[in-house]
Amino acid sequence: MRKKITNTVLLAALCGIGVVFSGCQHHEAATWIKFKEQKKANLPTDLADYSYAGYKFGNCEIPDKLNWKVFNVIDYGAVPNDQKSDKEAIQKAVDAAEANGSGIIFFPPGVFRVSEEPNVPNGIYINSSNILIKGSGSTPGGTVIYMKHAHVPAEPNVLWKVSRVFNFQPADKKREFSISNRSKLVPLAKIVKNVQRDQFSVIVSEPRKFRVGQSVMIATQSKILNRERLAGLCTRPIWKEINEKGIAIAEKYVIKKVNGNELTFTAPLKSTMTIDLDWKIYDYPTLENWGVEDIHFVGNFREKFIHHKDACHDSGFGMISMRQGVNCWIRRNRVTNSTNAFSFTGCIGSSMLLNSVDGYQGHTNFTTNWGYGNLIGLSQDFTDIGTWHGPGISHEMTGAVVWRYTSLAKFYGGPDYHARFPHTSLWDNSIANLNNSGGNYTRLPLHLNDLTYWNFTPTRAHKNIDFWGLPVKDEDRKKKYFGLYIAYPNIIGFNSTNSTINEKHVNLLESFGKKVYPRSLYEDQLQLRLGRLPKWVKDSKKEWKSLQKVYAREAKEAKNESYLNNLLKN
Repeated sequence: MRKKITNTVLLAALCGIGVVFSGCQHHEAATWIKFKEQKKANLPTDLADYSYAGYKFGNCEIPDKLNWKVFNVIDYGAVPNDQKSDKEAIQKAVDAAEANGSGIIFFPPGVFRVSEEPNVPNGIYINSSNILIKGSGSTPGGTVIYMKHAHVPAEPNVLWKVSRVFNFQPADKKREFSISNRSKLVPLAKIVKNVQRDQFSVIVSEPRKFRVGQSVMIATQSKILNRERLAGLCTRPIWKEINEKGIAIAEKYVIKKVNGNELTFTAPLKSTMTIDLDWKIYDYPTLENWGVEDIHFVGNFREKFIHHKDACHDSGFGMISMRQGVNCWIRRNRVTNSTNAFSFTGCIGSSMLLNSVDGYQGHTNFTTNWGYGNLIGLSQDFTDIGTWHGPGISHEMTGAVVWRYTSLAKFYGGPDYHARFPHTSLWDNSIANLNNSGGNYTRLPLHLNDLTYWNFTPTRAHKNIDFWGLPVKDEDRKKKYFGLYIAYPNIIGFNSTNSTINEKHVNLLESFGKKVYPRSLYEDQLQLRLGRLPKWVKDSKKEWKSLQKVYAREAKEAKNESYLNNLLKN
């Protein structure tokens, strides 16, 4: 475990070398200074590089214009504002675009209905690459997609696995791979030479089985990783998986080059991989270039949310699910009265940007799991008391970034690490409640190493924050949930003067009580890597300022019955 940096030592050192500005009130973080020095010297960095996140890993903007054929849902039988179901027409438009090899499914202004009948288990499915679902705007006068009845689960007792309005996924469901079902998978090769974190290449035993553009999963599970990743932290007896099988790591990559027995990827490894841990490489089939943008999704969930009450509360009013996609995006969308807004499952290099949720409290808002390098950015939660689980990072997710997210709720809507060994995540320049995590207790801890909070502003003060749970008394040992359980996070610029923290369970600790420079670690790491700040970052921040004002105004009326009725009549 890397050495902890404390406030007192940092400030004294920085003032001494003249890095602190305005009488040591605003300073460039020593953690950031050291990161730049280590990068320049091509040395291993104490702080992870989180810049490989988002659409095409942040290298370029999401396209505003695509040279794809437009499939207007009106031409396939959809009629806005007629109080009748448009689901069949929308699916026909999708099918036509898939047959064409690509397409933009376009929605003109108006209200389109997708679940007019109760007890339906299926939404709309997209099973091919190069499909964009595009509305005419998520603000007043744009496109509304209305979900009147909740979908029901295909498996009655699986409350959390209900079809969304739009379901992007490979047609063969057997292709949803993770290390947890490795007994069903046949590895293509092994890694035969040790490789350090942040490298782009591995040496493999069977190079002939790979090709440029192929997506792969590099995975292992071992109790040896418990010692390496937890560094002395004790597990609880009820954490079944980590105790019986050990930590599982499954990182997804796209092959850029095959040279002899060396594979080079489009993004760097987030784990050091040594041959004693028997790292194997599996084929990981994906589709690519999915998008959903400029739509106001409205559900009919108007109840007091009760966690795990039934399938309706868990996931019945879900809007978008993308599974095993590469270079995908969900942007400029508003969601009202939903139990689940958007999710990336097993996606690589994809973005959720400029999105907002409001209305009644739901189960989840923005989640990413099982994938690599996904970005949840410039988004907000305006639900009445905050979504039960805020932005979620879980299930072997690697390199996720939550960037400039806002939720002003005091108890909900904040970071959710839903267990099953996610690692290397960044919460960047965001405002939210701190303690709002979940996850199956048999698959705890919530998060492994290299979780960084950078300029995080909590919505309320927290006393004695402890990232490895609370002391467990004998009478509490059977409790399933007991504290945060995050392995040595980095806390830099925690913006709360009234909070306190247990430093024993923190890795890097700097400026606890106020913000640091740079304000956004993701932006400055991206700029450092590319030599410039990409235009899409500046444009998106500017767009968010104006869009956020409209979302905020509309959110105030989201639970008003007359507002909703008028909205759905148009």
